[in-house]
Amino acid sequence: MKRFLVALSFLILSQHAVADYIYTSDLNDLYHAGSIVPVSGQNGGSYEVYTDLSNGILLLNQNAWTYVSFEDLFGLEILDLDSGTDYVLNFSVRIMNALPEIAGFMLANDSNIVSIDGDDARFAFNLGGSQDWGDRTFQYDTTEMGTWQSFSISLNDFVSGAYKYLVFINDCDKQNCDNSVEFGDVTVSVPEPGMLGAFGLVLLAIRRFRK
Repeated sequence: MKRFLVALSFLILSQHAVADYIYTSDLNDLYHAGSIVPVSGQNGGSYEVYTDLSNGILLLNQNAWTYVSFEDLFGLEILDLDSGTDYVLNFSVRIMNALPEIAGFMLANDSNIVSIDGDDARFAFNLGGSQDWGDRTFQYDTTEMGTWQSFSISLNDFVSGAYKYLVFINDCDKQNCDNSVEFGDVTVSVPEPGMLGAFGLVLLAIRRFRK
């Protein structure tokens, strides 16, 4: 019986230990508060947030580039990918009408948000587009154009450093470009802060039942 209780305790606490803490955001509130702003020198389109989803959908029309701070988005002063914490960015995206040159996102700081150039591709993820700019590991399925598709990207596996801003991109500045890119359900998940504590409880339970 004791062995059964130990095994059961280990199972329950282990399930708790591997849980993630999820930082959520409300794009609708951020938009109306003026926290989602255009990228200077890049934005040539329009953007808005509408409320088909509970937390809002960011709609980027034509050649729209916009950004928001991680502090406003998730309450994180910085997103530090060198801190030892694993950050997973979760979101849904929908590309409408036509494939742009770049549809995706980028991590940025004060130093490059004012002048994004070709070298900044190492901080970006190009989910779908004709240009070879940004990491293309994760791709929107163009055979299902116009549908919502979900992604979860472990940022630490691709980028290092600490960042203040998340940039949303619909780069489509070619002539007669008429498309849109939408983002929704944007969250960041990290390992549960109580993970080590839960593991300690597992060890304590095992030790007690051995006596």
